[in-house]
Parts: sequence; structure tokens; C-alpha cells
Amino acid sequence: MPRDAIFRLQSMSKPVVTVAALVLHEAGEFDLDEPIAKHLPEWAEPKVLVEGELVPAHTAITPRMLMSHSSGLYYGTLPGYPKPRSRPTDLEANSKLLATFPLKFHPGAGYSYGTSIDVLGRYCEVVAGKPLDEVFRERVLAPLHMDETDFWVPEDKADRIAQVYTQSSPGELKRGREASRLTRKPTLFLGGQGLCSTAEDYEKFCLMLLNGGTLNGVRVLSEKTVDDIFTNQLADIGERYGLGGSVDGDGGYAWGGANGTQFWIDRPNNMIGIFMVQTQRYRAPTFNRFRSLAWEAITDEPQPDTTDGPVGKAVDPALRWTRSLQLPLIDDGGHRLTGTEVMELAAFRGALYAGNSQWNAKNDHRPTQVFTLKGLDQSWQLDFELPEVYTRTTYLQTFTFRTDGNGDAIEPRSVLLLGVNRQRVRGAKTPAVVFVKDDQTDAWVEHTIGLSDTEKWAVGVRSMGFHRDKVTGADKVFLGIGPGAGVYSGTWDARDGGSIRWSREPEFKPAAQQRVIGFTVCDDVLYAATQRILYRRHTDGPEPRWETVLEKRASSEFVQNYRDDLHPGWVKYDHFRALGASEYKEGSGEFLLFGSLNRIFRLNPKSDVIEPEINIKKLFKDQLGMDIHYAQAQHYQPVVLADQDQMAIIGLEVMFEDDYIAAHPEVPTSHVLDRHADKKVHWAKQGFYLERRQAVDGTPSYTIREIHDPTHQPQPEWLARVRSVQTSPFPGDTERVIYASGFAPWGLDLRVNDTGWVYRGELQPSAADN
Repeated sequence: MPRDAIFRLQSMSKPVVTVAALVLHEAGEFDLDEPIAKHLPEWAEPKVLVEGELVPAHTAITPRMLMSHSSGLYYGTLPGYPKPRSRPTDLEANSKLLATFPLKFHPGAGYSYGTSIDVLGRYCEVVAGKPLDEVFRERVLAPLHMDETDFWVPEDKADRIAQVYTQSSPGELKRGREASRLTRKPTLFLGGQGLCSTAEDYEKFCLMLLNGGTLNGVRVLSEKTVDDIFTNQLADIGERYGLGGSVDGDGGYAWGGANGTQFWIDRPNNMIGIFMVQTQRYRAPTFNRFRSLAWEAITDEPQPDTTDGPVGKAVDPALRWTRSLQLPLIDDGGHRLTGTEVMELAAFRGALYAGNSQWNAKNDHRPTQVFTLKGLDQSWQLDFELPEVYTRTTYLQTFTFRTDGNGDAIEPRSVLLLGVNRQRVRGAKTPAVVFVKDDQTDAWVEHTIGLSDTEKWAVGVRSMGFHRDKVTGADKVFLGIGPGAGVYSGTWDARDGGSIRWSREPEFKPAAQQRVIGFTVCDDVLYAATQRILYRRHTDGPEPRWETVLEKRASSEFVQNYRDDLHPGWVKYDHFRALGASEYKEGSGEFLLFGSLNRIFRLNPKSDVIEPEINIKKLFKDQLGMDIHYAQAQHYQPVVLADQDQMAIIGLEVMFEDDYIAAHPEVPTSHVLDRHADKKVHWAKQGFYLERRQAVDGTPSYTIREIHDPTHQPQPEWLARVRSVQTSPFPGDTERVIYASGFAPWGLDLRVNDTGWVYRGELQPSAADN
């Protein structure tokens, strides 16, 4: 690739368009807060789609809203408003077409990345009285001598156009779309994605902003306007975005393009970075390393973390997070990967698997799917698409059998088990289903197990566990099937090539048709928890016996002791979650951990004494300065990393009181009306989790962390809840990398699509060396 290679900027065009508009603003051509209908009459009466109905917008769209993506415009479509088949031929027709579609929210009331900058380009044309490409040349490109930047590439420069590459199959690159159309001058100058440029030209643009609006003695913008570019325009609605690009609140400004290009400007450190590649439908893995090396070259220090808590800052994380998957995604086979949540992660046969959910999706009939990632140099692919009767994956876990149902030793057989929810069949009791993939075939095999006790609810596999029976010696996998069906078990049967043989009847049924939501083994005893009762398999053998360890009723002493000021209508506040086990001290036995009532508790299995280990609510106040009302520990996962201490990741679901959010609008939340509490519930939008470490002497410590990719500012999607954590199965990642996934769509005002995510967390060298 030559040094003067020409790249498709895609969305890195947006900051350039914004600067051109701001030059016109400084020339007195328009005001940032005037209605755009002043010059674009098609936007005089915008409509907003609210719960399927069109309502007049509360306020007018302004140029500032276009620059900060708070106008209500968006990419994609809304239900009932499909994209037109024909494409507009110029910006005037494009603006008029966009004005016929409803807005996603009332102008100024939210953030949605989309076509706002395309409309801003049309606004520039009208106020300047010239086509956008001429406005660019006169106002930005010529003053900065950006001679290689335009909406098209002349024929005599065509040999310098960088080739786009895509992945035809995992680990293999092939040429993507060709450059021939770039040599034809367009009539539709899309400001949001249309520019081509070189690294040297874009460097001039970034240096102008870094210098406060000047370059080589030529002033393009005033210092005040540049300050506005770097200022968060959306603090009032709890979002973070400047003018034309993301901001971090500390003098940083950045953005990127769909073909892999990225840039950042760091005013406090007098630094810019420009990363130019051309990829299609996959992400080059080298940007984070490039940014880290650039930082270290200038500062002689490791790159600091930019993970901010909403009020104050979290401590530096042990893990540096980068986004691995954000739905939707078109895989290499043309399959569309979707889902409101990525419920579960599992490692199997050297690959990473993920199961989705369509819970609370806008569109019915979206498929339940399993995705797979088979290498660091590969992209996520569809592995299994389930029949329509299955609504979501509920559990995905790998187990290895080393003994059969008789307790005899066998060659180890590993299986990947997929639990699912299925639709209720009206007037009939429905069975539970688990799909099994073993280590000698790529096929998923459907296993039907048990029946629901009622026709009212669909039955599903809600939890899985594994335990070697101390009496029979048989390795057993346990399924929590509910509501009502109970706990079923399966052993390995080597006949006919080998398969799991399931029990015909449940060996245990919880009280009141409660669902078993978790299993764990502590001191070689199997425990199971429903929402309100903790059980253990007290006696192994052909006739096992289960007993109650703790039952939490609202009037019980346990609940009353730790209830604090929790609202009694919040029915989930005392549920068991995050079931796990950890050593007391090295080699001296284990204790049981569970989450409930804003706390993590520990139970001594020898005495059944329960005591709180950490108050999560107090921890948020002490570490982040945040007054939360409720935090539910949702998922407990021990991880083995290159560190001296035991470590576990505990996913969190965090909520706030209405009064607190009214006083702290900068805290990003979404609210819903809780029908039990008859009040607003504000859900934190960040991917909070606890990092629990335990020294060899048994002393635990907790730190609040947030899954956050500093290269995506502001966070382009809300993570909401960490659902699953899995150590990396890939060579070279051993004891250094974990993956996390999640979302929680019921914490939103509206139904959603494709909000599921997977992030990759890599242990930082400083954490491994301590």
C-alpha cells in the first residue's frame, strides 16, 4: 500500500461535514439552535412513532441536534415503515424522503446514530446556495490544503485506491468490492459516509482541531467553536457525544468508519492518532495495539483506562475490554445473526459458542440461534438456527463425562448442552428440550425431557449442573426444568456410539412450582436454588434425598435483617442469584456464595451459618459515589487468570430510585413502570460487574468494574447486564483473556432489536505482574 493510498472514510466523513457546517455558522449563515425547517420546509412538522402511533414532535429539529445525533433520525427502519426501493439522486430528494418517515424519539430526547449528518449536508447546501462538494472545498478542504479529499476519485488517481478486504471463510481474506464506482462523480453527496481521503489529508484535519482551529497560520474555526466540538452536547439526557464525533469529557474526540478507519484526538496530551485500513464486515484486530503503542511511544507509560463511572471514576480495570460482537451481524455465509440478548457463552472443542434470545424483540418470528467464533483471526458465524417454536436459549454449557451411569471409568466424552424455552401449546402440557452436541460430531441432537405440571406455562431448561455421585460413582448432568417439572439428571450411556440417558422422572421437585435457577458444587455436595429456596442434595445414591437449607419468606428473620429500605413491591430483590463456591483458605474446604438483598452472602456448609460478605449498595457509594437502590448479583463465574489470587466475575443488574435520577440526570438509565411497586424503576445502562478476588489466606476483596471499550466513545450500544462469562478457548489466550455477553431488554421503555453483545477482556500486563 503506498503512503498516499486513498481510503473510503465512510462515517469518518461526519466530523468533516460538521466542521464545514460550523464554518458556515461562524459566518452568520445560521444559528445552531434554530429549527432546520427555516431552510428545509419538509421538516416543518416532523412526526414521532410512539407505541405504534404517529404523534407530532414536541420540539423542532435543530442543526445542533443533527450534529449530535439527538434529532430522532436513525439508520435502519421502524416497524411499519420499510425502506424505499429506489435511492434518491441528490441531497434535496434524500432530505425530503427522510422527512416522510417518523422519528425514533422526540428531538433532543435521546441519542440515535443515523442519517442526521446527511440532513446536515443538505442544510449546508441550502444556506450556502451551493452543492455540498463545493461548500467543502471552499470552507474546509482548500484552506487546509486537503487536496486528496473528495466525494470521488479522478481516474488518474484510481491506482492509489486502497483495496477493501473481507473474509470468505475463517482465517482467509478475499478482495471485497472494487473501486470502479469511486471514479464516477456522484450526484448524492452523503455527508455521513461519502468522502474519500488519504492519511496525510486527514492528519491535516485532525491537527487543525488539535491546534484550536488553525493550521499553518490559517484559521478555519474559532477556539470557542472547537471547544464546543469537544464538549458533551447530551449531558442533559445522560448520553455522551460532541459535535460530529464522540467525546470523553477529558479533552478527547474520536470516531471511525465502517471500513475500519479510526482516529482520535487527545488535547491534554497534544496527540492525534489515525488508523487507516479497508475491511468489510469484519474488524482488523490491530487498532487497540496500535493505539496502545502510540500512547506508550509518546508518554513512556502504559495507556490509562478511560472507563468512567457516571459519577466519579472506577478504579483502573484488570481487564481491557474490546467489542467482539454487536448484533446484528451478517456472517460469511450471508446469515443474519440477531438477538436482543446473548444469554450464554461456552467453550467447546477449541471454539467459543454463544446462544441468543429474542425476548422483548420488536419483530416477531426472529430466530433463536447459536453463534460460534473459531479463532482470533475469524469472525462470528451462525452455527445453529432453531425451529420457530423455541423462543430463546436459556443455558449453554460444556460437560465432560469420565464415568458412565454405572460408575465405570470411560474415555472422556465432552458434550455441549443447549437449554431452550419453547412456546406454550394451548391446551397441552409441554416437554422440556435440550439440544446436545458431542465431541465427535457437529450435529445438534434434540432430547425431550419431562413435562410441565400445568398447561398455563411453557416449560424450559433454566439451569444446568454437574456432579459425580459419591455413592454410585456416576458422573451426572442435572437440569433445572420449570416451572414445576423439577430436577432431572442424565448419565453417559456408551451404547450405539454413546449418548446421554436421561431420567424418566424428576429426582426432586421444588415447592410451589418454582424454577431451579442455579446449581453449584460446594465441598463435593450439589446445591440448587430456586428464586426463594436454597436446597442441597444431602444424600447421593440410587435414591437421592434433597433438603432445604434456607427458605426466604418476606417475614423471615433472614429477609428482615437485611431488607434495609428496599421497596416491598420489588419482587426480585430477595431472589437467589449468582450461586457459586470458593475456598475458605487454601486446602481447608469451601463455602457457598449467593447473591440476594443487595449483598453477597457466604454459607458455611458445615454449620449452615450465613453471613454477609459484601454490601453491594454500600460498595457503589464508596467506590463510585453512586446512591443505587438495588443491585442484583446475577451470574457468578470463577476465572483462572495469570494472577496469584482466586478471581471471579459477578454480573450485576443495577437500579435507581426516581428521586436520585431526577437529581443526577447524567447517570445513563432507562425507566419502566414496575407493576409490583407502582413506581418508576430506573435501570442502569452500563455493563457493571463485580471483580471478586480472594487471597490465599481466604480474605476476599471486591471491586466494581464496567465492561467498556475505550475505542467506542460514547458507548454505541447500552450493555445493561452481564449475563455470561467464559474464559477464552483460543491458543495464546491462556490465563489472559475472558469473554462476556449479555443485555437485559426488559429494562427499556420500548421493545428492541439486536441489542445483544459479546466483549473480549484481556488481562493487562500490570495486573499479571503484581
